Amino acid sequence: MLMVYLIALIVGGVLLALTLVLGGAADHDADTGGADTDHGGDADSDHPGAFDTVVGWLPVTSLRFWTFFAAFFGGVGTVVSAWSLAGPVPAAVLAVAAGYLSGLIMDRSMRYLRRGDSDSSLGGRDLVGASAVVLLRVARGTAGKVRAQLKGRSIDLLAETDDDDPLAAGQQAMVLSMRDDGRVVVTRAEPLVKQEEVE
Repeated sequence: MLMVYLIALIVGGVLLALTLVLGGAADHDADTGGADTDHGGDADSDHPGAFDTVVGWLPVTSLRFWTFFAAFFGGVGTVVSAWSLAGPVPAAVLAVAAGYLSGLIMDRSMRYLRRGDSDSSLGGRDLVGASAVVLLRVARGTAGKVRAQLKGRSIDLLAETDDDDPLAAGQQAMVLSMRDDGRVVVTRAEPLVKQEEVE
């Protein structure tokens, strides 16, 4: 069994190293059960089926799960076997448990972080009605740039306007809508307090 543990440790270690070096580019999940996908659609349901439950607790289609499973299974098994800390059966049980828990924890953690990133993304509905500052002059037929503050972030957006008068840099604007090409339509924001002219 020691050879099995060593092979698993080497394979898992190489995959972990590749993941770190490539910045996670080589880490792709082939989730097809619909329990959690990262393809823009939310396939979660309020009443998950039996298959979804099984995949959730045993994400066999996740490369991330198998990477951590192999690394920790091999590591724990190698240590326990090489130092004769337990018999063959207890060593195998400890190795499988360590691999399963590490793989499951990492898989669930990354899914949670991805879901959080998805939830914090901004859509057209979030932008409508938002206030913005004009960075580059916006005029009818000429795209400019505005900066909006949403969800604690500054977002620079290409902007257009249907107003007759152009919006100069530094003016306050309000987002009316978002077009399919990602540009927003803005209008001049009404001042909160009108300054009285000094006679």
